[in-house]
Amino acid sequence: SSGINAEYGGPNNIIISVAAGVTIDSIQQRLPHHSKVVRAMLNTAVQIRDGAICYSTGRNIADADQELVHRFFTSVGLTLESEEKHLDAVVGLSGSAPAYFYLILEALSDAGVQHGLSRDVAIRHASQAMLGASRMV
Repeated sequence: SSGINAEYGGPNNIIISVAAGVTIDSIQQRLPHHSKVVRAMLNTAVQIRDGAICYSTGRNIADADQELVHRFFTSVGLTLESEEKHLDAVVGLSGSAPAYFYLILEALSDAGVQHGLSRDVAIRHASQAMLGASRMV
């Protein structure tokens, strides 16, 4: 079994895949020919509506569908459309980046604690510095 239920591939439905490494073509091959497929990569910050989302659309996505998909993703973060060949790079960049920032935040906070700050104060200062720096870009 392909794991994709063909009944979801109706002409009025848009299938959105967030499965890393699974191409639009491989999904469309398992669905009816008229199926509308979007492949998206996003990061965990979508949970707080401040994520990074990159998506690519399949061959049957009309302009109105694309606008709907873009509005949907924009509701949870920065949204960019890209050629599908770039999505794996997006996974490595914005998809994995939060984990690296958490490590940096932890190291900065540890340094603050070693210099006498409470853990809470050190985390607050380090996270604000990271936030401010990101907004300056």
